[in-house]
Amino acid sequence: VQRIIENVKLQTSLGAKVELLSPEKLKVKFPWLNTEDVAIASHGLENEGWFDPWSLLQAFKRKAIYLGVEFLHGEVTKFGFDEDNEVIGDDSTKYENLRRVFLKLPDGTQKSINFAICIIAAGAMSGQVARLAGMGIGTGPRVAPLPVVPRKRYVHVVHCPEGPGMNTPL
Repeated sequence: VQRIIENVKLQTSLGAKVELLSPEKLKVKFPWLNTEDVAIASHGLENEGWFDPWSLLQAFKRKAIYLGVEFLHGEVTKFGFDEDNEVIGDDSTKYENLRRVFLKLPDGTQKSINFAICIIAAGAMSGQVARLAGMGIGTGPRVAPLPVVPRKRYVHVVHCPEGPGMNTPL
């Protein structure tokens, strides 16, 4: 209860329109809610909304294409490395620098791309792609793994034509 009260104080201090509701007030405002186990509730009064990360990503992609970026659809099959012993302060150890990536394109052809900087942005598969780049294997700068793994998630859609209506706080 205290944490909700503190959160509402913080939100209102930052300009959010939020109210605290006792179980009784919650029941009056939303009579269809079961408030039996509710100790306190917070309710946003305005500017509630949603965020569409896919649309934002697509907008960034369109802008990047406009600026000359080429997007390829394919599967990373491996990375290419160049040996480098010019690491400042350590002439005794040879390091491998990531220099190229190999892709399998949807038509089955292979393509290699040379790069100076590699950013792994493979979503839930980023951990697997990082392992192909040697991250989490052996010693040296890439010893730490990238702890990103795919997880199942579920989205539920409820059809309730006789439901409480547009004033539902969900």
